Amino acid sequence: MTKEIDEVDEIILIQETSSLILGHEQGDREEEEFIKNVVCYIDKKINFYHITNIEKTKSKVKNNIPLIDERKKVLNYLYKKKNFIPFHKSKKKENLAPMLLFKFKNPNRAIEGIILSPTNTINFCIHMGGEMMQNYWDNHLKYFHQSEKISIDEINQKIINQD
Repeated sequence: MTKEIDEVDEIILIQETSSLILGHEQGDREEEEFIKNVVCYIDKKINFYHITNIEKTKSKVKNNIPLIDERKKVLNYLYKKKNFIPFHKSKKKENLAPMLLFKFKNPNRAIEGIILSPTNTINFCIHMGGEMMQNYWDNHLKYFHQSEKISIDEINQKIINQD
């Protein structure tokens, strides 16, 4: 049994293109495992916040029918599980730095986060915790609530059906 100190209560996931909408790249076992873990947390009914660029996500699909069929199943499952998809749009033409932030049930445990910094030559990530991550959390949660929601209908219409 997991101690309360280790139980995740909330997650913020920011991605330029949404892994939850697109799924993992074929053969990418790490991304596949990542998505399974995120869905597992969603199944536990934690508070989950996801910000993505809907246009860049759409451009990745490009009428890939097997991908579209698989994603419809997964997205409908998530929609039914949570009664809403907690996706929000980034502001137009904004480059999103990928990050994953965790808030724990135990209020004495510091917020932790992983920030990816893809560059033209190398990708790297930083794992951080503490007061700085609390500031990141507060700023990104505020950003989430100020950004426009993406409905399941919009995902199906714009991304899955490529309208």
